[in-house]
Amino acid sequence: MFHKQTEKKLQKITSQSKTLFITYYNENRRAKKPVFLMQKTKGNKIMAISLNQFAPNEPVAGLYVYQANLPQLHNPIISANQSTALTYGAVVTLDSAVSNADAPVIKQAAVTDNIFGVVVFSPIKSQFVAGERVALARANDIIWMPAAGAIAQGAVLYFNSSNKVTSTATAGNSIIGKAITSAAAAGDYVQVELGFATTAGE
Repeated sequence: MFHKQTEKKLQKITSQSKTLFITYYNENRRAKKPVFLMQKTKGNKIMAISLNQFAPNEPVAGLYVYQANLPQLHNPIISANQSTALTYGAVVTLDSAVSNADAPVIKQAAVTDNIFGVVVFSPIKSQFVAGERVALARANDIIWMPAAGAIAQGAVLYFNSSNKVTSTATAGNSIIGKAITSAAAAGDYVQVELGFATTAGE
């Protein structure tokens, strides 16, 4: 539910329609896309509608597959040691060289690092720099990830330096999860059930 004043405005806007599309423009103000929708209930209240009640979203790295409103870790801070911007779909680790009493501090993970999470897709911006906060998908979440090559359903997945997933095992590389769909070729998107593990020393 929304604040009463906001709800009154939305009721006025939707007086001629049962559904309201909330939209945004990208950084270049070129593309307009729906972020979420609202509808009026029997009591004429305005409530948000889950995106999952509609057609599936076009796959994007870091986008939740089935639960768009899933609670997520939303306050990690990008480390000052992160010299390049992170994008959604970036695999991250905790930066042990930096501490913060209020939130985890993260940076891009190397392929052998302990994985802390994956940067979640944001409709607001596509790049995040040092000092900014991001939302992370964690273990057991299911998100879209780009494939580095053909992947079979059920395969154990690793990731590369481009944040693409692969089923090709390399000694010492960390496991990011399991493929619950297949990918025919590099660049295809696969649904990944996240589950983090290290293989260093094995």
